[in-house]
Amino acid sequence: MWSIIAHKQGVQATKERLKSYWTTLGVTSALMSALTYPAVTSPTITKQTSSPGEVDDPLFMAYVLLNTTSLVMSLVVVIMSVVLLAEVDLVITDEDLEVFIERYSIMFLCLTAVFGMSILTIITSIMVLAFYNFNKETAIASAAIVITGTLVVAAGAAWLALWTRARLKVHIDSANALLKNVVAKLRVKSGGPSTASSGSLDAAVTSAVEAAGGAGGAGGSGRNPRTQSSL
Repeated sequence: MWSIIAHKQGVQATKERLKSYWTTLGVTSALMSALTYPAVTSPTITKQTSSPGEVDDPLFMAYVLLNTTSLVMSLVVVIMSVVLLAEVDLVITDEDLEVFIERYSIMFLCLTAVFGMSILTIITSIMVLAFYNFNKETAIASAAIVITGTLVVAAGAAWLALWTRARLKVHIDSANALLKNVVAKLRVKSGGPSTASSGSLDAAVTSAVEAAGGAGGAGGSGRNPRTQSSL
């Protein structure tokens, strides 16, 4: 995904998008860790039913372990966000920045996945707490509310994600089609692929890339025409 954005918008614009993205993830994860830290270090939940609560109760242990997992994952996101923000500023050329984005884009996606898992563990701990604190009927009702809210948010996020990724695919497909059309016309005019001059081909590819960027409102900073021709 980030490689496509880099090809469409330019590596410098993509760098700023990534920095904003990492900052948002880091700050949000820091807030999440502030919520889960007390639940790990000094859990103060008490059983509200007639039977007394015990620290070795499986539900109590599950609550603490889930919050511990969420805390660790939140700290991982915070630390990795800081590392990425620091390292990306050490990449000083557009060519290296393009390689950085393509090479580590999977890490960016994994960071998002870890953040999502930290949220899910907190949500699960809320349901566990309901079963620990209250009677069965109240706990089931609470869990149903939590699950419904989670599914609604997940559906909204998936709806947005599907649309944005579909639009990215449209832009990259249009750029590919334009490049193929220009190369095909150049080969026909020159009498075949073996007689086409390298300079003419590069010029045509560069013009096609610029035209594709202009049509998509992409801008031209940080582009490498030879790399983009491989789309």
